[in-house]
Amino acid sequence: MRSHNSASAIVAKAVPASHDVAISGYSASKIYYTHGTYIKSANFVAGGRRWYLRYYPNGCCSIDRGRVTFLLSHDDGDNGQYKVPVGYNISLLGPDGNPVQGYITFHKTTVGEPADYETAGLIGATDLEQSAYLKDDAFTVRCKFTVPMIVTETVVQLPRNEPSSPTPTHVPADVHETLVRVFSDEVPTDVALEVGDETFRAHRCFLAAQSPVFAALFTG
Repeated sequence: MRSHNSASAIVAKAVPASHDVAISGYSASKIYYTHGTYIKSANFVAGGRRWYLRYYPNGCCSIDRGRVTFLLSHDDGDNGQYKVPVGYNISLLGPDGNPVQGYITFHKTTVGEPADYETAGLIGATDLEQSAYLKDDAFTVRCKFTVPMIVTETVVQLPRNEPSSPTPTHVPADVHETLVRVFSDEVPTDVALEVGDETFRAHRCFLAAQSPVFAALFTG
């Protein structure tokens, strides 16, 4: 009976991710999107999952009214199969493209569950409007987080430890005479080896059969 051997490996990795969102037309978004309503960013992929940011121009919960809030959300394409906690931070970027100290919020969300909406928000609307970070009615934020990759399982079929029958080799009866002719001057050589001041003529096929170095050299 033929045996079936295999091996598998479960691989889990934590992948750091970063995504920037540029907000243009801040004044209009503040007017048309009231407290608790948000604008969804484009989806992006990190750790094998799809994500997006929710932009709340007027806050999202009872404790962040009058503030600008961003929340990370998971685009639940796996129907909540993976419930993994993910910590992340949202930072306001300055004109140099670096996070502004004092305007960084820390959050936690769970893949496969509703987002955590209890947050104090990123920055007060008045503070943003009076700052140098709002330029031409636009500003940029960055979301940084670490997400576990989807656990993968690799199946490898292992060779069976079964005895194999040796392949019969047919040796011609006149092989001795053939080798004699090859090593004599009757068959022209096709390679020359220079060793010091001496030159040795030889046949590539025999050198390759006797040495893996020559085999690699002659077969490219």
